[in-house]
Amino acid sequence: MKLSELLRDRTFETLQTIDTTIDITDISTNSKQIKKGNLFIAVKGEQADGHTYIDEAIERGAAAIVIEDRGILSLYSDRIPVIIVENTRRFYARLLSIWFLHPSRNIKVIGITGTNGKTTVSFLLQHILNNSQSCGLLSTVLYDTGNRQCVAQQTTPDAAIINQLLAEMHNNDLAYCAMEVSSHALSQHRVYGIDFHAAIFTNLTQDHLDYHHGMEEYFLSKTVLFTQLEKDISANDNKNKTTDKSVGISTIQSIHNNSLTGFHKDIPRRLSIINIDDAYGQRLCSLAKGRVVTYGVSSKADFTATDIDTHLSGVQFAIQVKDQVFPVKSRLIGIHNVYNILAAFSYAYEEGISPQNIIQAIESFSGVCGRMEALCCGQPFHVFVDYAHTPDAFQVILSSIKKLSQGKVIAVFGCGGNRDQEKRPLMGEIASRFADYVVLTNDNPRFEDEEKIIYDIEKGFAIKRPSFSYDIIPDRKDAIEKALLTAQPDDIVLILGKGHEDSIMKQGKKHSFSDQKVAEETLQRMFKKHPLRSIK
Repeated sequence: MKLSELLRDRTFETLQTIDTTIDITDISTNSKQIKKGNLFIAVKGEQADGHTYIDEAIERGAAAIVIEDRGILSLYSDRIPVIIVENTRRFYARLLSIWFLHPSRNIKVIGITGTNGKTTVSFLLQHILNNSQSCGLLSTVLYDTGNRQCVAQQTTPDAAIINQLLAEMHNNDLAYCAMEVSSHALSQHRVYGIDFHAAIFTNLTQDHLDYHHGMEEYFLSKTVLFTQLEKDISANDNKNKTTDKSVGISTIQSIHNNSLTGFHKDIPRRLSIINIDDAYGQRLCSLAKGRVVTYGVSSKADFTATDIDTHLSGVQFAIQVKDQVFPVKSRLIGIHNVYNILAAFSYAYEEGISPQNIIQAIESFSGVCGRMEALCCGQPFHVFVDYAHTPDAFQVILSSIKKLSQGKVIAVFGCGGNRDQEKRPLMGEIASRFADYVVLTNDNPRFEDEEKIIYDIEKGFAIKRPSFSYDIIPDRKDAIEKALLTAQPDDIVLILGKGHEDSIMKQGKKHSFSDQKVAEETLQRMFKKHPLRSIK
């Protein structure tokens, strides 16, 4: 692609004459991946500053460089074309969208953000939309482009990967993409330039405060997804819209041999779909762009859940939309999943899918790996694996399960190392209020001392209830086995924190580990039956 195509109508400046007819063969922020003809973008990261690797990029054959540090211009202006921008992260993400010919303008991308519920909402939306058309998925668990699936490495990946995958979805004739959007991705501009058709807000509770400096900063990072709706398309950009489908994940260069012109189907006004029961959601309603649609249980919302009945086999409730009422049954467990269902239903309904088709899809949806996933090996008690790793998620799940339990509630959990330490005693306090027996163990210690993490959690135990007790077993495998061996008929064992994850990080090393596998192997030894998961 010509440099002129990448720079057309972009906000940038240069203090030298640049030959914009030069061909750019690729774009990268990694100096070690630069090859002849590539454009190198110097990004300031958390661990390193790309500006310090410019010399290496030039030696490897960079055709031009993009910087945000004006002070170093004189060091390179005589050697290579230099483009100066205000924010290289944002510029990089925008260029990747151009590089892949704006794939998000050819499918309807639905961004889902919030502290909890993103994964379930994204999977459920994909399931609903697949019943009528076709929908890709970018989630914490996996990426699905229509003809292939791969394990996700990040909730929201790098801008290059996002645009590659969206281009592949377009190539596979998908009409939608349900995308989880993390606060990290928003603050680091990974989704800048993505033309979101809709944004969904689930909730906001304490998490990631090791990264964000307080809840207000955390909230403001989330608002970006909603305040940027409808801002990315300009009249000049329309010239670059295309319906060409020659894009393949491994044949990126081929798209640049095709025409950059084409037509683009009209996309209606954007949607902001917001949980109005959440205090931050209420604030967001006044900030969001597009048409604001609300959902909730206790507040007056556009989509309201009433007559809620929760049990260990699922939930049953009614969704009220103006003067219409739609009964819903789902195999998803807990009040939090009522909200997740409401979020997905709201978008699908606003998109024009018939309520009957939406409800049919909801009722056939079996759930997501590691999200209240039931394990059944013939045992006389219940076992669930869940990803809950925040105080709010603990509060919701443990309080819900406590109400449904006919026996004791047994919880196995730890907290991640090198992450928000403030939430550890909060999670301990919540567990001590709703669980009868807790086994404290490791989660992902990363580079932190395992005993310190457990001690931080233990400080939150309010050991005033005579029925509450706990043990500390650092080895997670032994901890799970202890909980299962302790369980009696009608008890509920909750294995919390890791969900779908299949490894434990210790001192920078990844060790294979699956809560489901350990639990199933233990139950098989105890009850001599093969596992039957009610949720897959």
